Amino acid sequence: MSFPVYADTYQISGRNYRRNPFSGAAPVQPPIGNGDTADLYEDDADEDELLDCLPAIPKIGAPDELEEAEDAAGPAAYQAPAQPEPMPSSSVQPPIAAMAPPPGFEKKVVTATKKEKQQKPEKPKQPASEAQPAEAAVADVWIRCEEDVRIEQSGQKFRARLEVASAFHGRLIGFRGTILKEMEASTRCRIRIPNKNEGSDLIDISSTVGIESVQRCLDRIDIIVIKARKESRPTHFLALPMNTPEILEGYDYFKRTVKAMPEISDVCKDEKLYMIPAKLHLTLAVVRLFTKDEKAQAAAALAMAGERIRKLYGRTTLKVSIAGLQIMNDDPTQVNVLYAGVRGEKVQEVANLVRDVFVEQGLCEPDKSDVKLHMTLMNSRYLAEETNSRRTNFDAKALLDEMSDFWFGDVTSDKIHLCAMSTVGADGFYESIETLSIA
Repeated sequence: MSFPVYADTYQISGRNYRRNPFSGAAPVQPPIGNGDTADLYEDDADEDELLDCLPAIPKIGAPDELEEAEDAAGPAAYQAPAQPEPMPSSSVQPPIAAMAPPPGFEKKVVTATKKEKQQKPEKPKQPASEAQPAEAAVADVWIRCEEDVRIEQSGQKFRARLEVASAFHGRLIGFRGTILKEMEASTRCRIRIPNKNEGSDLIDISSTVGIESVQRCLDRIDIIVIKARKESRPTHFLALPMNTPEILEGYDYFKRTVKAMPEISDVCKDEKLYMIPAKLHLTLAVVRLFTKDEKAQAAAALAMAGERIRKLYGRTTLKVSIAGLQIMNDDPTQVNVLYAGVRGEKVQEVANLVRDVFVEQGLCEPDKSDVKLHMTLMNSRYLAEETNSRRTNFDAKALLDEMSDFWFGDVTSDKIHLCAMSTVGADGFYESIETLSIA
């Protein structure tokens, strides 16, 4: 067997490759009856193993076909394939010889294929509520403690929520938060007080120490709020309106008479000292209502009082006479409030009954004495508020000497109002948040 003495080679990335004979435009390739020179290409076996792992790339032209034929049948059985007929175009280019792929190409192809297999279709996203694990849902369950129903427990966490009127939040916070910080440190609780712009009265208390910490915190807050409530001014009052035409006429005549008498002090003639005519009333009780729940409780107490009145007197009216002048203190030269006296059947009993119901509901301070019924005429506080000055008493001695038995008129009343302090309703009277009809 004969072998060619010389064969063309070419190099790619440091590797040698043989180039089979190719005549280009020759119509017939002469047969090659010899195989490769073994001693010249002793490393071909290793190179063939490397090439076997490369992907199949379409070959153009006869050289590679010759190579495949040699590998399959051996040198003796090999016959050169027929050359393709030339294209009729004058711009025919010679076929491009087959070229081995660059190193690493197969590795990249295999890696890309593996990645495609590893990629899985994305599962549709579940809602947040469904995606939460069962443990998280259980941790959010709060159970009311049997030891103290004010407190709820979830695992090692304890919390409580109570309603405290926003008017008292400042008392709980203190100057620059000193009271709040001290209370959190001493009770080992976290206290959240809402901001003013939130419009909420709910305070949240939480602790991971134990139920005793939350209990101490609740007790501390209760003590502060009770003290603040006692020191605060009343916000509402129960009243019988006295702004009837007859009373208004008598009140106007009273003021004109006082201003016309020279012996009465000038301060008693100041219009700013007098009660607004449309707001004349009898006060049955004063209350402090700071939250919606407290106002609802007061409305329920007023309805309860109405039931008791109807049990005693049925559906009735109150006939009231307004006459005489009295003062709140004992010194007529140092008076702060001048008021007209009240006379009438059942009016005192009804006033006491209403006050007692509110005491029972915890809305009024206990008082065993009768309700002091009065219709305010003059009050030094009105003058101080109008002039933005300090409140001072006035001398009413001459006024009492001359007009102590002044008669204002009679009133028939059938409604009790729960009114808000310092407000004005559509009719000029105080704004009423609840009304009880006893007729």
